[in-house]
Amino acid sequence: MKTGITKALSMIAAVSLLQLIALSVSAQKLPAVSPVAGVTMTVFPIASDPPGEIREAPGGGRVLTPTILFTPAAGENIHGPAIVMISGGPGSNPGYANEPGRWAAERFAAKGFTVLSLQSHMDRSYTLFPFSETAYEINAALTALEARGYEDFVLAGNSYGAIAAANYVSLNPDHSLDKAGERRVKAVVLLDPLTELQNYPGNGLAKNYEAVIARARTAFATGQNSYPASHTIEVGGGLNQGADRIGTGNFVAPAEAVLDYWSPEAALRNEARLRAMPVPALILASTGNPAVSLTKLRNYRAGSTAVIDLQDYDRALGQSRDQVVSDALEWLVKHGVGPRARVHEQLVDTITADGTVLSAMLYTPEKIDPKKPALIMAHGRSGDMIQSSTHWMGWRFAQKGYVVLAPSLRISGLSGIQSSTRAEVTEDLKSWMNRFEQLGYKRVIATGHSNGGIWISDYVAVTHDPRVIGMLYMAPTVNVQSWEERRADAKTFAQYQAAKAAVEKGDGTSKVFGIQSATLVYDSLRPESPSHPERMSQFNLPALAIIGSEDDLFKRPGVRDRLKAGYKGHYEELVYQGGTHGLRESKERLAVDVDNWIRKTFP
Repeated sequence: MKTGITKALSMIAAVSLLQLIALSVSAQKLPAVSPVAGVTMTVFPIASDPPGEIREAPGGGRVLTPTILFTPAAGENIHGPAIVMISGGPGSNPGYANEPGRWAAERFAAKGFTVLSLQSHMDRSYTLFPFSETAYEINAALTALEARGYEDFVLAGNSYGAIAAANYVSLNPDHSLDKAGERRVKAVVLLDPLTELQNYPGNGLAKNYEAVIARARTAFATGQNSYPASHTIEVGGGLNQGADRIGTGNFVAPAEAVLDYWSPEAALRNEARLRAMPVPALILASTGNPAVSLTKLRNYRAGSTAVIDLQDYDRALGQSRDQVVSDALEWLVKHGVGPRARVHEQLVDTITADGTVLSAMLYTPEKIDPKKPALIMAHGRSGDMIQSSTHWMGWRFAQKGYVVLAPSLRISGLSGIQSSTRAEVTEDLKSWMNRFEQLGYKRVIATGHSNGGIWISDYVAVTHDPRVIGMLYMAPTVNVQSWEERRADAKTFAQYQAAKAAVEKGDGTSKVFGIQSATLVYDSLRPESPSHPERMSQFNLPALAIIGSEDDLFKRPGVRDRLKAGYKGHYEELVYQGGTHGLRESKERLAVDVDNWIRKTFP
C-alpha cells in the first residue's frame, strides 16, 4: 500500500464530504431552487486510486471521490444509459444548487436517466492532484455503475469538468468489462468547455495572467514546488508566501499545479483533447461567457460533434436550464443513448413431475402487448438463469415488448451437469411451459443458446407442444454426428465406451469428462441419442438461427448445411461477421434482428 496523503488532505476530504451530505439533506427543503419532483439522491463515495495504488489518509480510511447518485422517482433503470457528470473545476461542488452537476443531474434523472455527479479531486483539492488524474475517478465512476448492471454511458461535464470528460474519452480505450473492444462511453455532452483559461471564474488571472505564469515557470524551475510523489501539500502559516506557492485569485497552488491547469500549454492540451474525441459529442456554449470562445469551439468541431449556442450568458444558466437539458435529450435520443423502456424482473418457480423445484427469471415490459408471442429461453450447457446469455437477451427482448421466461433446468450449471440427461431437460421444459401458461402465455417461441438449441429441439420433437409457434437458435451447438459417425470417430467412440463403463459401474456422477459427467456423456453419445439435425427434422415450425462467423463450432465444413438440410419448416439464418459463440459483441443487433424476424413471421 502507498500512503502519504497528509492530515490536511484528510481534513479537506472529511469537511467536503460533510458539506456535501449537509447540502444533499437540505436540498429537499428548497423547492424554489430545486423544482424537479420525484428525483431521489444518495451520497455515493467511490475509491479512485491510480492503477496499483491504494491511497490511505493518515487519520485512517481511504482517499475517496464523493459523488451524488441521482435516480428517477421509479428507481434505477439499469437497462438504460447512465450519465457520469464531472463538476466544473476548482471551487465546484455537485451539491450546490447552481451547479450543473446538480440541476442538470436532477433534470436528467426526471427524464429517466441515472446520473452520478462527481466532486472531482480538481474541484476541492486540485493543488494536490495533477489534472491527468481526473481520468482515474471518471473510470472509477463508470466501473462502479457498470458493476450495478449499466452497460451504456454518457459522459457529461461543465467548464473544466467538460475538459476532463474530453480528456478521458480522447486518451482512454474505456473498454466494457463484458464486451471486449467496445467503449462504455457512447457519447459526450460538454457544457461551456474552457478555451480561455485566464478567464476562469475565481482564478484571478485575467489581469495578470502572463506575470503569474512567468512566476510559476521560475518557481517550477527550482524543482521545489512540484506535485510531491505523495501528492501532499503542507498547509499552515505563509501559504501565500514564497516562490513555491502561487496565489491566483481565490486559489493558492504549487507552481506545478498553476502550470498544469492554467498555462498556455494546458490550453493547448485542452484544445487537443477537444479535437480528438472519438465518440459523438454535443457542445453547449454560452454566448458572452468570458472563459469560452464559440469561435474556437466551432473550429474544433469534427464530423460527429455538434455545437449549440445558448445565446445568453449566465454562469448558473438560471433561465436556460430546461432548454439545455431539452436540447441535450433530443441529441442523445438521436444518437441512440436516450432513456429506454423499463423492464420488470421477477423470480418464479415450478415443480417438476418428480418433485424437483426449479426457478426462473421472468422479464416483462412496462406495457404488455397480448398480441405478441412470449419467449422461453434455454441457456447453454454451463449456464444458468442469470449468469448466462439468457439474462442479457431476456431484458433486451423485454425492452422490445416481449415477455421472456429464462428458466433453470436440472442441467443448469456445473453441479447440475453431474446427474442430468436430455430426457430430464425435456421434462423440465414441459413443467416450465405449463407454468408459463399459468402466467397467461400460450403462444411461445422456444429459444435456445448453444446447447439450449438441442434441448428446445428435443422438447418440440418429443412433445409437439402446440403452444410453441416458432424456434430461435442462438449459436446452436451442432451435435451433428449420427450414431454411425460417432462409432467411426475413434476419439468420440472411446469417450462413449469410457462413459458407458463408468455408468454401468455406478460412477456416472463421479466420473467426469471436462465439465460433463459420465452420465451426461453416455446419454449424449449412446446409439439411441438422436443428433440435432435428426431432432430438427421431426417438426415443422418457422425458425431463425443466428451464428457468429468466429464460432469454432461452425468452422467445420458442412455443419451449417447439415443443421438446416432436413429442417421441415421455414428456416432462416443470419451470420454475424466477427461474431463469437457467446454473441456478446452483437447484443443490440441481435435484439433488433430477432424483433424484426418475429414481426415479419408472426404479424
